[in-house]
Order: sequence, then C-alpha cells, then structure tokens
Amino acid sequence: MTKYKQLTLDDRLLIEAGLKEGNSFKGIGERIGKDCSTVSKEVRSHLVFKKSGAYGRPFNDCINRKGCRISGVCKACSPEKARVRYCSVCGKC
Repeated sequence: MTKYKQLTLDDRLLIEAGLKEGNSFKGIGERIGKDCSTVSKEVRSHLVFKKSGAYGRPFNDCINRKGCRISGVCKACSPEKARVRYCSVCGKC
C-alpha cells in the first residue's frame, strides 16, 4: 500500500467501477493498491445525495413535514391555488 499519494483519475475510475460492481472498500483498495480508509474517504468526500420524494410526491426536507398544518408560505401552496393545501405536501417550501 502506498501512503501519502494522491489518487489519480484512473484510481477514481476504478473506485467507481468497484462500487458499481458492489465490491467492498477493502477489495477496491487492494485492486488499486491503496488502503481501504483512503477509498472510504474518497467516496465520502464526493458523495452526492439525490433529493427525491416518494412515488408521486415531491421532495420535502422539513423536519416537521408530517404534522405541519401551516399553509400559504409560498405561492404554490397558497389558499387561492387550493391544489396543494398544506406545506407538508408541497415540494417548494
């Protein structure tokens, strides 16, 4: 295992391929000649979360979304529109 070296583009592509194949960090590290902690740090530092809601529902990251009864915070859930009544089901608030 080489220490204190930067990962090359080829190393990163091998990490990506290993993750798609379902390999462990240890297996990927052995394949590219790096420690498994280096692989896990690389993955964590470039992790991207996909913000998607449940099927047929928009993404809503509010901590109070399940019991919230506030309405009219944005134009999409205003009482005039009446399509979306509460902010708990709105994807824009």
